[in-house]
Amino acid sequence: MDTNPKYIVYYDDKVKTFVIFPHTIKHNTIGFAIGFERIISAGFINDWFECYGESIGLGKKSRVEEDTALVRKHFKYKQ
Repeated sequence: MDTNPKYIVYYDDKVKTFVIFPHTIKHNTIGFAIGFERIISAGFINDWFECYGESIGLGKKSRVEEDTALVRKHFKYKQ
């Protein structure tokens, strides 16, 4: 079992945004609150803000490069 935090990328008023949450919470729980139809991708995120993996429950995979770039831009992460 992966213990890194989970994430979901979704549309919020036509803008792509994301939410990061603990690995102990299911993607489906957050997906329900967001609205399943708004979800673009989902997976896990590591200490270097790299997105990877998938959510089997949501049936969504990580868009590794796109999701990583979105998260890193938000946190102003530089390699």
